[in-house]
Formats: sequence, C-alpha cells, structure tokens
Amino acid sequence: MIFRKRNNRKQKCIAAFFLLLCLTMGGCSFPPELPDGAAGEDEKTYYAYYINKNEDQLIEEKLDMKVDDGDGGNEGLLQKIQNVVTVQPEGHDADEKEALLPDNIRIENLEITDGTLTITLSREYGSMSAGREMLSRLGLVKSFTQIPGVDKVVFMLGNTPFKDSKGNVIGALNQDCFVESAGEDIHTYQSSYAVLYFADESGTRLVPEGRKIYYTSNETLEQVIVEEMILGPQSQGHYAVIAPETKILSVVTQDDICYVNLAGASTGSAVDVLENVRIYAIVNSLAENCKVKQVQFSIDGDTRGNFGGTMPLSQLYEKDFSLVNEQ
Repeated sequence: MIFRKRNNRKQKCIAAFFLLLCLTMGGCSFPPELPDGAAGEDEKTYYAYYINKNEDQLIEEKLDMKVDDGDGGNEGLLQKIQNVVTVQPEGHDADEKEALLPDNIRIENLEITDGTLTITLSREYGSMSAGREMLSRLGLVKSFTQIPGVDKVVFMLGNTPFKDSKGNVIGALNQDCFVESAGEDIHTYQSSYAVLYFADESGTRLVPEGRKIYYTSNETLEQVIVEEMILGPQSQGHYAVIAPETKILSVVTQDDICYVNLAGASTGSAVDVLENVRIYAIVNSLAENCKVKQVQFSIDGDTRGNFGGTMPLSQLYEKDFSLVNEQ
C-alpha cells in the first residue's frame, strides 16, 4: 500500500512538470489548434467544373462557398453544386466555357443513400456526343463527390440505368473515376490524343485534325476512333466522310486487322467526297492511332458489295497518306 501511494505521487509530479513545460514553451494549446492547411469542414475548398468550348477538357475553378448550418448544411451544398452544373456561364466566361449540362438536359432528382448519390437525368442526356457526355459525366462525379458523405455517383436516365456504347450498365463512379460493375473488373477512364482524317472542301483530299478523346478501359480505342469519325470534324473547312446517323455494330481487331461492321451506313456528307477519300479517312485514322495495319468493312455483317459505289467491302485496306494535304 505504501509503495502505491509513493508511485501515484511520483506520477502526478511528472505530469505537472510536463504540463508546466508545455505552457511555458507555448507549444501546447487547449483545445489543440489545426495545423496549416488542415482547415475544418466549414473551411473546405470547393470547386466548380466546366467544359471548354472545344469540348475536349474540363476546366476547374474554386468556388467561394462554405458548408454551415445557415446554408442548410449538405442540403444547401447539394443545391449550390446543382446550380453550378446546370446554369450556363454569363459575360466573358460564356466565350470560354460552358456548364457540364446543356440547357436542354435537366437533373430530375438527386438522392443520397449509404454514401451513393443517384442522379436522375432527363433522357436528352443520352443524345450527347460520346466525348461531350464523357466529360459531363466526369465533371458531375468530381462536383458532387466533394459533398461530405457522398462517395460514389450513379446515373439514371428516367427509370433506366445509364449504359455505355456497348449496352453495359455503367456502375457507380467515385472521385478516382472508377466504374464499379458487379461481377466485372474495375474499369478506369482514359484520355488519348488522336489524329483523325476528314475530307477537305474539294472532297478529293484528306486533312488531319487532332483532338483529345475520352473513353473507358472496357472500350477499344478502335471503336472510339470510329465513333469520333461519325461525330464528324470540329475544325472549319473540314468535312465529314460518314453520315451522323450511321450506327456501329462492332469494331474488332485481330492479328492487326480491324473489322468495322456498320449498320445502315450512308456515305453522304456535307460536300461531294470521293469514295476512296471516305475509305482512307477511316483507314488512316485507325492506322494512325491504333495497332492496325489493315481494315475490312462490312455492312450489316455482309462483306459482299461495295462501300459506296466502287470500293469493294471484301478488300483489306491499308493506310494511304498520299491523299493527305500537307499543312
């Protein structure tokens, strides 16, 4: 018993010594202060995301807002971010960027369950070009996962889960841009700089056009390239070689041969384009950006007949850059 009392007295003295040392040196505060850069939740920095006018990259800007009870907490923050992603910039900003969602697309509902935010969008969302939609999706994920308690985002078009170009349901997206699908590997979003070929004004020559494209790792770059060709050029003086209503049935590469199967393909374009220019615009675009040496086309799975009037579908086409205008 005597030993215990002495031990307790000794511990109290040691504690008092360190407390006095802490106070005299100014190294302790009660309560402890946050280190620089470790601001509380109400001082967190939030960002707005926009799409540049070329629709090939996201623009990130700081937002002047905080989360507090006066703003309605997360409810208020959710509403503020919804306004940012839907309201088009005004003034000089209107010439440099645009909102993540065009005016004709509405957010119909937002619901948070167990850390997952479900965004229900109007069905017009599905009509956006592949590149524009990809940027919008990434921007929406980055915007809403800033909210405390929101870890993932799921997209719905009305009552239907949103699907990729292959018809697969797109799972939940997190801040690191991962797609989670039950029973499948996790797929990541990628970006790549591609050089595509379109027709010049005369329709007799090819002109190159560079752009940044976005796609998931479960999509082949070859399919994305053909999709971009169907979307058409972005530069003035360049003309489409494939009609925008053309549908892709499949794009498969095996042994350096790319098999492009189109449904109901049309070769109409804004100007009269020679048939070989139409063919080699696609072939050169695939050969330039992918490990493709030859391309074979088919219409509705059939390799009989011609692409247009004179270019045989049964033929394997190799790149031909002699048709390209030097710039």
